[in-house]
Amino acid sequence: MILAQSRLRRSNGSKIVVLFLITLLSSGCGLFNKTRDNSNKDKVVKDRTDQTIDTLDISKVPETEIPPIRKDAEVEEPDVDYSSYKKETYKIGLFLPFNAQDATFDANDLSDEKFVNYYAGVRLALEEFDDEGYKFIVNVVDSERSEETVAEKLQSSAFEGTDVIVGPYDRDALSLAAEYGKNNMIAVVSPWLSSTRITDDNPFYIQLRASLSSHYFKLIEHAHQNFKSDEIVLIGRNNDAAKNRFKYFQKTYAALNNFSSSDPLQECFYDEGPLGEGMRAFGDLFENGGKKAIILPNWNYDDESFIYSVLRTLNIEKRNTDVYVYGMPILFDSDKIEFDFYQNLNMRICLSEFVDWEDMRVKSFMRKFYDNYGALPTSDAFEGYDMMTFIGRNLIKYGINFQLNLELDRDRYLQTAYDIQKVFDEGDEKFENVKYLENKHLDLVQYIGDKFVKID
Repeated sequence: MILAQSRLRRSNGSKIVVLFLITLLSSGCGLFNKTRDNSNKDKVVKDRTDQTIDTLDISKVPETEIPPIRKDAEVEEPDVDYSSYKKETYKIGLFLPFNAQDATFDANDLSDEKFVNYYAGVRLALEEFDDEGYKFIVNVVDSERSEETVAEKLQSSAFEGTDVIVGPYDRDALSLAAEYGKNNMIAVVSPWLSSTRITDDNPFYIQLRASLSSHYFKLIEHAHQNFKSDEIVLIGRNNDAAKNRFKYFQKTYAALNNFSSSDPLQECFYDEGPLGEGMRAFGDLFENGGKKAIILPNWNYDDESFIYSVLRTLNIEKRNTDVYVYGMPILFDSDKIEFDFYQNLNMRICLSEFVDWEDMRVKSFMRKFYDNYGALPTSDAFEGYDMMTFIGRNLIKYGINFQLNLELDRDRYLQTAYDIQKVFDEGDEKFENVKYLENKHLDLVQYIGDKFVKID
């Protein structure tokens, strides 16, 4: 456990290494194993949705899963006195999977470590709150990716009086923490995992990463706003998973059209393999020119080769058609994607995190991060900073029941915004039972000119 209450000390050399050593030595945890699993399952990317969002149930897609068409842009804040919920000092428990028991240490490779950078971003946010006179005690605990360790820590004296719990990273341990928060009326924040099956009837559980259905809704909503129905095409593998995804898109598109009688969107199943002479994988899809919005909903790294093959074939066969490919974060992160595809196929990619490098706040954060740690921030550092800033600001404003007011937060942070909405149980027509809270915010980005820009 680490008590992170005041600002970081200045030091010479690689300061992020010093932070890491202080963190682990203070907790008595030793040093963690830097050996990495190179499998697709554990591949770490900027958006990390390859390992953190659920798949859809292939048996059915109930209409209750179709999100509302649009949340109001502004929410009027009620005139409420929150002073009785406020404290001079707030206590936060932060679970990070340093895995310190399996200890080897490579100081030369440390700056690339995911959770060290995340924690470094958290520390910078705490430093700023300290400068402003706000006090937070953050107990940083190595979860060791162990449900048993998390259970033991939650029952220890270190968590007495805790106001917010962040993490842990792994599903079973997170579910345990969510139930602990529910039973003890403590907000539990999940920054990394997106799942509909962590907890139930739990208004204290806050999921900061948008679900798979939220990603899909973002894609189909934007296509609906910019293309006619006969210009939108769904492309996927010829299997049950793809067909189930397409059911979701068809139902959502019908909802966006107020269930008016219109033809369903065109579905195209792409089969990898050799074609006969003169044959085209997409037949006469591009025969008449014009424009087409191609929705490619595959997101898993198991589909990386399939996605590349589809994009390559589209690039060859599109002729004079203006093609706009809508897709998941893997299009942004995959090393297989050829750079020309971004421009030739007008790729529009759905992301939960996007940094505008021209933003003066981003530039200021990068300078401050470098001054403190002697390294440039990774996406994880931005994420850790935003998460702690978001929680801290709302604790200061609303006090210990801050999660009840998160829908009022409309600020843009460094790499995301937080559009927190209540998720209700299926069939709850009166919207009485809050299943959990979820951040629905997503950005749609496109490569324009010489850089990616946010288009929605």
